Amino acid sequence: MENEAVFLRLLSRDNYDLYFESSAISYHTNVSGFYSFLKSEFLGGRQFTGLIVTYEDWDIPKRIAFAAITPLRPILKICRVIRDLYKTRRLLKLIFPIFPILVTGVVVNAVGELLGYTMGIGDTSLKRLDIELKRNRN
Repeated sequence: MENEAVFLRLLSRDNYDLYFESSAISYHTNVSGFYSFLKSEFLGGRQFTGLIVTYEDWDIPKRIAFAAITPLRPILKICRVIRDLYKTRRLLKLIFPIFPILVTGVVVNAVGELLGYTMGIGDTSLKRLDIELKRNRN
């Protein structure tokens, strides 16, 4: 279970019913350092796509096709954030302070995704583990 999103995707693909417990309590610490944030986004993007192409056994044409549309992913993600902020009626209050970091994060994540599609996972799981296990220092 290197990446929970990939794990859930594989379970769903194999027709497992997924349930999320609304009363579950999870303690979480966000990455707060800017460099750690960028590293986490890059490694997360590469890890996710690298695992997908491995576990779903993607052929080269499919990998190239997804790599080709990767530059559009930041636009899609930014649009989703704007939509969600609009739904919460906090768009104008939050979009200007978060926009530079949001754009930087989604672009760095897309670069990681691009490398995941083209070069695979590499050693990202090991590098990402350091951030995940030591979040209070990142």
